[in-house]
Amino acid sequence: MTHTFYHHHNHGRLKQDFGIKINCKKQTIKTKYFTGTPLYSKAIIERLKTHRISEDFQSVELCNLDYHSERDPHIDDVWIWRERLITINLLPNTMLSLIPNEKDSNKIIDIALPRR
Repeated sequence: MTHTFYHHHNHGRLKQDFGIKINCKKQTIKTKYFTGTPLYSKAIIERLKTHRISEDFQSVELCNLDYHSERDPHIDDVWIWRERLITINLLPNTMLSLIPNEKDSNKIIDIALPRR
């Protein structure tokens, strides 16, 4: 992971993006440049498939974020991913918050992700 260049992304984050190209504002997808995820991700994806809930998981994107808590939160786009997003934390302790898409709902689920 550290041998690949990180690109500057919105809100000052550094990002490595392998997969389909998504324009969130226009809600468009370009697949013609996707050649697969990097080799180092193969072991992680195969391990995910050993669990019943994700045994038929098919990876279409891998995104590595260099994220710091003093920045704005990172919010994934529900219009494209919905419930198909898998998050793995590899560095410091993190809190993953699941926030419903409905504006009138105040239910939030916080999941502690310890350093691996």
